[in-house]
Amino acid sequence: LFRSGAEGRQRHAMTAATPPLPPASALFLRPPQPLDYRRLAAWIPDADTCDRWAGPSMPYPLSSAELEQRLSPDDRRRFALTDPDSGFWGFAQSWQEHPPAWHLGRLIVPPEARGHGYGRRLCELLIAAHDGTHQALTLRVRRDNIVAHTLYLDLGFCPSEPESTPMALFMRRPRSALRQSHTP
Repeated sequence: LFRSGAEGRQRHAMTAATPPLPPASALFLRPPQPLDYRRLAAWIPDADTCDRWAGPSMPYPLSSAELEQRLSPDDRRRFALTDPDSGFWGFAQSWQEHPPAWHLGRLIVPPEARGHGYGRRLCELLIAAHDGTHQALTLRVRRDNIVAHTLYLDLGFCPSEPESTPMALFMRRPRSALRQSHTP
């Protein structure tokens, strides 16, 4: 999950004409659809945002078709956060890491949904989706992303400095924490 410096300006730019956001509690996960990648590409306006979200291995710019192709390797699970009206409100991936753990990556919600509980809802649903695996969950968060870092701590993720880098903090949610989480 990430926040860009332009986020505050984008939120301020929203007007009364903006349709109301669905409540976070109404959101659920489904597999991404082709149209979702077009929307996702629109949430990534520049190379810095792309790097903060996906890391240096993701080139910028990408068309929605290229983005779908790069985000669809067979070894990765993909999740779209959606509402009952098929609105697309978030994206995430997970993949197996060694030692046995599911790594959560490329978590994002659209700029207009940040600060409304959508990132928390996405994380809670991802935790629930992996609960039956009985494996730890891991993720990386940029050290300057205090909002996401605080959220992950609140959800039971613990920092692990030996696996961290100067720019990104590695965090692990132990298997024991999986059973302690509340069901969304």
